[in-house]
Amino acid sequence: MFEKRRRELTEKETAWLKEHYKHTKNGDIAERLGISGTHLAVLARTLGLKKSRQFMERMQANAKERADEWRRRLKEEDPEAYEEFTAKARANLDAHRHETVFRKGEGPKPRMTEAAWAERSRKCREALAALRRRDRARTAIGLKPLTRLSLGYPSKERFALYQRKWHLRKAYGYIPGEGLTVYYDEGTRRSSMEHLYVARYGFRFEPLGVEKVNKEVKLPPSWEGKQGGLNTM
Repeated sequence: MFEKRRRELTEKETAWLKEHYKHTKNGDIAERLGISGTHLAVLARTLGLKKSRQFMERMQANAKERADEWRRRLKEEDPEAYEEFTAKARANLDAHRHETVFRKGEGPKPRMTEAAWAERSRKCREALAALRRRDRARTAIGLKPLTRLSLGYPSKERFALYQRKWHLRKAYGYIPGEGLTVYYDEGTRRSSMEHLYVARYGFRFEPLGVEKVNKEVKLPPSWEGKQGGLNTM
C-alpha cells in the first residue's frame, strides 16, 4: 500500500511553526497551516519542538476548571447521577492505585500469567523492531533517526566476515555455520583457498554431519609468509 504524501511546509510556515508551537494549541496550529494533527505531531518530533512549561500548566488549569464546572452543574441538576459518578470514580482510582503501585525493585511480571507476560514481551519486541526499521529507512535517505535506539548495524569486522562467508557459499558451495565455522559436503567444490581463510581469518572448515576432529591445518610451503587479504567483494 502507498502512503498519502504529506504537504511540505514552506520556509515561512516552518519559521512560524518554530516560533508559535511552544505556546499555541495544536488544533489552532493545524488549522492555520492546513495540515492534520498527525502531520503536526510528526513535524514537531522531527524539528524537536515542545510545549513550554507555562503553556502546559495553563492547559491543565483550564481542564481542571472545566471539569469542576461540569461536576458542579451535574450535582445541581442531577444529584443521584453525581453520587453514582463519584462512587465509580473513587472505585476506579482505588483499583488503579492497587494495580500500578509497585514496591521497590518489583515489576509487573509476578502479577501476570506466563502467557500474558510472553504476549507482552512479544509486543515490546515487535514495537522496538518497527522503530528500528523506521529509523534505518530514515538514515538510508539522509534523515535523522527519531529515536536513540541502536539500529543494530554490524561492525565492520563482522560485516567483512559475513562477506567472506557469502563468497565461499556462492563461489564454491560451502555451507555457512555459526561464527567462523564453514561446512562442506559432497556438493561442495573444495578450494585450496581454505588454507588462507584458516591462517588469516581464523575460519574452521568441517565436513557436514561429521563429528568435529581437532586437526592442525598447515599452509603449503609456497604460501607461508604471504601477507594481505582476499578481495571477496
